[in-house]
Amino acid sequence: MNNYTSMKKTTSSALPALLLGSAAGALASSALLCAAALICVKLGSPPVSAAPLITTVIGAVGAFLAGYIAVRIFGSRGLLIGALAGLLLFGAVLISGSAAGEASLSPMAVKCAVFTVCGAFGGVLRVNKRVKVKRI
Repeated sequence: MNNYTSMKKTTSSALPALLLGSAAGALASSALLCAAALICVKLGSPPVSAAPLITTVIGAVGAFLAGYIAVRIFGSRGLLIGALAGLLLFGAVLISGSAAGEASLSPMAVKCAVFTVCGAFGGVLRVNKRVKVKRI
């Protein structure tokens, strides 16, 4: 088997892992955003100036989970698969942000970097996780 064929198999088998990991990260981010909105409502006046920071941190947590879950499904190449899962989650955020009217380049570039790094970090953490072996 040559390198091209093995790379093609690896890339095609990584797609379901990336999609499922990114979907899980998006669900986690949505749940955390709902919790943050509930907290802001309960506090009375939401901190408008802190909203971009809060959304970036929550998105970073979602990207971390996306990378972690994608690599858990795929099983190897933690840095690459995790970074791609974070980047895929960022793509979803970019599309939804553009539809909502948030199209500033600078905050989106920062979010892209944060999501990619956090996804890669989640992937690396999952690959390096030690598996417990049950002894009889």
